[in-house]
Amino acid sequence: MSPVKTSPALKPTRRDRARATRLGITKAAYALFCERGYAGTTMVDIAEAAGVAVQTVYFAFHTKSELLSRTYDFAVLGEDEPLPPEQQPWYSKMTAEPDVRTALRYMVEGVGAILTRATPLEGWWAGGRAPILVVQPTADTIAPPVNAKMLQEDIGPRVTVVEIPGAGHALLPEQPEAVATAVIDHIRAR
Repeated sequence: MSPVKTSPALKPTRRDRARATRLGITKAAYALFCERGYAGTTMVDIAEAAGVAVQTVYFAFHTKSELLSRTYDFAVLGEDEPLPPEQQPWYSKMTAEPDVRTALRYMVEGVGAILTRATPLEGWWAGGRAPILVVQPTADTIAPPVNAKMLQEDIGPRVTVVEIPGAGHALLPEQPEAVATAVIDHIRAR
């Protein structure tokens, strides 16, 4: 009896290979941004970690900030099925659940998975030596001034806090002129 012929494995399409390359670059950037911070990571570092030419990184993402944005997408949306949180299975279970405790458990599990991936990226801005300017509304009850002070204490003299008296959390849409003036005054004072 002759052996059964099997069909050859399908070769990945050009689109599949491009997607795999972008994913590899994104994973490499994620690891490096978490380890070294944004300022401490170069596009060359990312290319080397991903095993591609630096031109490939620039072709796929154009700029380091665009790659950082994609890295955040990767952290929030996940790798397997990149869906916004409201389209992920945990969210559907949560909104359909009549029992508040069970719904809350679904939310904690889903948001917890996102935070587990995204939290290591939060330190990217703290790495390096670049100055950090925090424009702080003094009447903000969502992100109160004490948060800016704690950031200043944690990171040190690189952080400058510029306060906008009487402004609330929606500072940028409510008072763009005040923000612009505070930033320009701060730059002039240096």
